[in-house]
Amino acid sequence: MERPRFFIASEHSDDPPAPSEPAFVLDSFVHVASGKAVEVLTGLDALGSLGLWPLDARDERLSSLQAHLTHAEVATPARRKIESATDGLWLFALELVEQLPDAPGANDPVYLYGTLWPADDPSAPGQSGQLTSTRGDVLRGLVEALRWAFLYPPDPNERTPRAFHLMLPGDRADAIAAGRGLVLVYPAMDPGLLLEHAGNELQILQIFHDLLAALYKDADRVRPRHPDDNPEPLPVPDRQAFLDDLEGHGWELDAASGSATQRGDDGGFFKSLFGSKTRIKLPAQATIEDYTRRARAELARLASWPSPASEALFARVAPWTGTIASPRAPMPTPTAPKAPAPPASASPTAGPRRAAQGDWMKDFVAAHTPERPQLTPVRPAAPARTDAPRRSGRPDWMKDFD
Repeated sequence: MERPRFFIASEHSDDPPAPSEPAFVLDSFVHVASGKAVEVLTGLDALGSLGLWPLDARDERLSSLQAHLTHAEVATPARRKIESATDGLWLFALELVEQLPDAPGANDPVYLYGTLWPADDPSAPGQSGQLTSTRGDVLRGLVEALRWAFLYPPDPNERTPRAFHLMLPGDRADAIAAGRGLVLVYPAMDPGLLLEHAGNELQILQIFHDLLAALYKDADRVRPRHPDDNPEPLPVPDRQAFLDDLEGHGWELDAASGSATQRGDDGGFFKSLFGSKTRIKLPAQATIEDYTRRARAELARLASWPSPASEALFARVAPWTGTIASPRAPMPTPTAPKAPAPPASASPTAGPRRAAQGDWMKDFVAAHTPERPQLTPVRPAAPARTDAPRRSGRPDWMKDFD
């Protein structure tokens, strides 16, 4: 099976095992390959391998996922189809995003590090490596992902978690048009750190922010914007953490005016970020929806955009309005290995699940530039929990569904 052209396999990593049985669901859609439509889910097994499973029979093998699948289907009844050639669809577990500093132009290359799995071969192991894309392709993938995010039931904090993915061209436009080299990218998760669901909004916010911040800077060099084009500062993924860092680097916050003033000569990282400004407007808390709006505006400013590969890619994604054909032969379901207990020191900022997983990435990062790259680690984030009691007045039989 030929891998996507823009994926480079690592020579210094052990291949992750083939996925066994799904333990967490990340996505569901209708996969159309060679004219045959099959309803599928994308998920993680107990050890974190990414796989694609058919939903032709809702048997006991998927019983633990039914609450999430049923909620998502009812809450977001619109389904999408992805059409590809046989063996043309790939799954990519994303662990790190690298942007090159001071590269010419605005639509710079972006390097994504993680593990690639073939969607149509459940017995194949994964392959660690680098997927090369562009800022425009990654941003459009994130923009289009908003429409098809997987919606989980509300968590104990009464939030509605979502799992996002992004679709990227892994090959040239002619191959994409023929249905080959389509890559579905999912931020990597460590199952040992997950609780009720695999929501990844925090990771997506950070990737969105770093790409937009770099694009604003480089696009202004190529084509300066009018002062009224973007009067508000770019929102940040974690506003409270941003304000704490700002104070720690010598800035005085003024909540009444929503601004910060630099004290003395100490500006640290933020002095380089804001240039010669000694007074700045404080950014708002980011949302996926706001980043999506801003990304659409930035994509419209890119020269020669959309690219032929991007056009060919999203021509293969559309709402599904047909009926599901007879399911294909059942996929083998080997006995799932027991998940190892998470270490006592596990935390939302813990590293990747395999101890040596980050070492092979250094080979790629060092090859791109001697300067320090802009890296966005995709760290697993466990959903926050509270000890607050559930609402009273519920019949006892409802506890079976908690």
